[in-house]
Amino acid sequence: MPRFYFHIRSASGALVRDEAGMYLPDIDAARVEARLVAEEFSAEHGRGRPDYLGSHFEIVSADGQQTTTMPAFVDWSVEPGRANES
Repeated sequence: MPRFYFHIRSASGALVRDEAGMYLPDIDAARVEARLVAEEFSAEHGRGRPDYLGSHFEIVSADGQQTTTMPAFVDWSVEPGRANES
């Protein structure tokens, strides 16, 4: 089973490296994990912290190849489907 690392890059470009990583079956499972963690981070730390909103996960394989990026925090101030309403 491959290992994936979930580094977090801030909107300002600072990088927090995931040193432990996680063994997951494939990149799809890594994306699911990133989404779950983003939802958890957002619920615990993201409310009222607009500086977090530009942060994203850099999902990296064990050989150091970046496989994808995903938002690390969710903007809970915007309800789904209402972002473009005035």
